[in-house]
Amino acid sequence: MTTLLFKEEIKWFWYNDSAWVAYTQAQIDDFEAAYAKKPGEIKVDNDRFIDLKLTHTEIVNNFSGINDKDLIGIQRRYDDHMKRRAVKRTHIGVAPLTFFHGIEFCFMETVLGGKSDGTTATNITKLGGILSTKITPTLKFLVISSSEVKKTDPVQFNKVITDAEAVKAVPVESNYIKSCVSNKKKLDHTPFIVAVPVKVDTATPTPVATPVAKLDSSYVLAGSEWAGVCTVDGDHYPMTLKVDTLDASTGELNGTLSWATLGGAITKIKGTVKEGKFDFEEYELVSGDPDEIELPNSYVSTVSLESMTGNVDGSIFQLKLTKSPPVTTMKPYTNYKGKVTQIDNFKLKVLKREDEKISGTLHWPYYNATAEFDGTILEETITIKQYKEGKELGPELKVPFNIVVTKVKDQINMKISIKI
Repeated sequence: MTTLLFKEEIKWFWYNDSAWVAYTQAQIDDFEAAYAKKPGEIKVDNDRFIDLKLTHTEIVNNFSGINDKDLIGIQRRYDDHMKRRAVKRTHIGVAPLTFFHGIEFCFMETVLGGKSDGTTATNITKLGGILSTKITPTLKFLVISSSEVKKTDPVQFNKVITDAEAVKAVPVESNYIKSCVSNKKKLDHTPFIVAVPVKVDTATPTPVATPVAKLDSSYVLAGSEWAGVCTVDGDHYPMTLKVDTLDASTGELNGTLSWATLGGAITKIKGTVKEGKFDFEEYELVSGDPDEIELPNSYVSTVSLESMTGNVDGSIFQLKLTKSPPVTTMKPYTNYKGKVTQIDNFKLKVLKREDEKISGTLHWPYYNATAEFDGTILEETITIKQYKEGKELGPELKVPFNIVVTKVKDQINMKISIKI
């Protein structure tokens, strides 16, 4: 009988004057992620937050008849902190981890007639997964160790990869299983995919020019997330880069790096992104074991739209954009020519873009006038909410008004009209 892996089950409750009411599981998951960073407060929703700055005695003194040993904070309203509810965090017990339930795995070693890694195979079955010794139509993941890539004959290696992809199975590094176990959840397998077969030398190799990706950092925006792997001496470490703030005028950026296989460590970063080049420093530990992370570290990288590649202290990292605010139109520092309906020719210049917020200038050549604007963008419509003219006045416009962007066959040139 297989012994399952377990995780500690924790519940958060608030008191409604007569009984303890559990928060939803989605809220609890968010609370736990935030609580690991030891914050002073945790957001519940747009109206409420949990104050964690009080001692157990201070919490008890705020209420009558509540003295639970698990009290952890007070839920308050943002608009009135005196409207409060007691909050507790309770250890319920342990629950089995079965996030691989019903998923079929196969090791490249067993396909080639060898033995699979015992620890990795055991973890798969403990998490509810199914092990196969060959590639089947129901296979979901082909597990490949880094040593297998180095020692396996290239022709055999590529054939197994091709056979797996033929049944829509995903070839992944064995570190994927290790990372899932460390994080106690099924992670995104994308950073662990063995996407490129090993090179097979031929008798008469034909040189092929490799296209150089154009540097473009316009997708590096506040709120974007980049996930991938840092490779150190043949070992792979999943990393996630989150951009918290970005000054569009200076390129100064602040954010965090998350290391799933280094005890879930989170570190702060700061740097500068400009014209496809992104250099940053990892300088402070936010959470995690300080013995797992050596700081500071200096990173040098280049960005080509949705891809980021760089190095740190002789190691290589590659990241892909996994989460981003809308960036299909109105990128920072882009200029567009347009014609305003029934008024005059104008030029629109985007100076700053943060999520849906956008600002820039409208220039009216006929009047030799330039006005500054602030607004929001939703899909192809910019809503101008603030409009400030300079010394020279342009056409009379009353806010709010819309600028509608029209694309023609995905060409950069766009026809812009203003609806007043």
